[in-house]
Amino acid sequence: MGNSSKHPNQQGNQSSLQMKQPNKPEDELTKYLTQSCSTFPSSILKNPEYKASRVSCLRCEFLLFDDGLGRTNQCEECQIPYVIKDGVITLLNQSQEVQCCSYSFPMQYLDQVVLRVNQTCINHISYGHLMTQIILPFFQTRERVITSGACFNIDQFEFRVVGCGSQLQGIVGTGTKIYCYESYTDRILYRLKVYTQRKNCQDELFHYFFSHPKENQLIQDSYIKINNQEYFILQCTEQSGRLHLYTKMECISNVPRLSSVQFIILKQPIEFSRSIRNQAIQQVLNQVIQPYFAGLTRYLEKGQILRIGDFIFEVCLDEDYGFVIPNQTHIQITDQVDQRMNLQQLQSNQSYNIINRSTNNGNNTRQDQIESLHRLLNTFIQLNENGTIDGHLGCEDHEIQQLPVRKINLEQIKQLDEDHMKCLICLCEYEEEDLVKTIPCLHYFHDDCIDKWLKKSRHCPICKNELEV
Repeated sequence: MGNSSKHPNQQGNQSSLQMKQPNKPEDELTKYLTQSCSTFPSSILKNPEYKASRVSCLRCEFLLFDDGLGRTNQCEECQIPYVIKDGVITLLNQSQEVQCCSYSFPMQYLDQVVLRVNQTCINHISYGHLMTQIILPFFQTRERVITSGACFNIDQFEFRVVGCGSQLQGIVGTGTKIYCYESYTDRILYRLKVYTQRKNCQDELFHYFFSHPKENQLIQDSYIKINNQEYFILQCTEQSGRLHLYTKMECISNVPRLSSVQFIILKQPIEFSRSIRNQAIQQVLNQVIQPYFAGLTRYLEKGQILRIGDFIFEVCLDEDYGFVIPNQTHIQITDQVDQRMNLQQLQSNQSYNIINRSTNNGNNTRQDQIESLHRLLNTFIQLNENGTIDGHLGCEDHEIQQLPVRKINLEQIKQLDEDHMKCLICLCEYEEEDLVKTIPCLHYFHDDCIDKWLKKSRHCPICKNELEV
């Protein structure tokens, strides 16, 4: 999956990462992966007490299926909207627009389910606690029927079903592996790539989602079905968002299946010692990479930067792009030690799009800033709709005027890394004696660039820290 800002659970793990035990790095890595790796699945350990059932429609006595999710549905016989919660049916206003979800019987138990949670709901809880305190108790209480693409709520948390393994729907029961390690956003998509055999798919998608605004939510690596036509979302900004008139859409009709893929570790939260390097890489493969690709067909491109939790990887492919198929695509993983050893050979063969990176913190920061720029472009588009960035109120003029302004000295900044040579808002390189303004997090930008930004948001465009003047 292409790549987004740090998940909230990562922030909560910073204190644990600081408590390293350098004498036993293998123990520290195992502890981190066990406690902090959000891609690891969870399973229901006991059979739910209540089974999936049917109830009669209060108007026409037609048998309606209770999926256990409390979603709004529609009677196939009399077309009346209804909601079933805890076995009790409630009829709704018939003027309400509802899409009927048909169920195929008999229902099969699912091997795995991949969920995403609305980003606005996840700010105050880690993904580990979300799984143990919210998701698992919800599915352990009674049988729930999951349909690919479904949206449902547990208390104040809103979830979407991204995938159900090889099935489109089924029952979550004992042994079903449940994944929920990513959030989705309602931001505007400025770029969208779709796989379909359908001609004129752009017109159909735009027309459908503008006619059904409540369903206008696209998530990367997921299928959507519109008018009996299937579409696969290959890539989209921030991995999720809403279709907009500004969205640039590309439709692809032929994507190969990858026989193998290699990932190079560019950044990891725990450093590997030489003595346990092979063991550590195998642990990352088993507990980070493989769970990430379980349950979903995922699209990758050569040279793509992939963030999974606190890890950052580079994708190496023989092809330009393709699908990773669970249990079919052979997945390999290496780190930058192997990369440096094999760089000359790989470049001569031109098999991979390898970028020679050092392991210092400056270059790790560079990747974070590149990803921040993608978020920045997306939020600029949002300005056209609501006049603010990410919905936050900007700074007052007197607050902005308090920030220090200075002239750039090119000789001084040349001693720093290349990120300091350009304004990361307008992306123009600094010229001698350009006026720059420094904000409390010590990031600086062109004076007029950051002024415009701060009038829309109190958050740094790079590190997202809130400005406190």
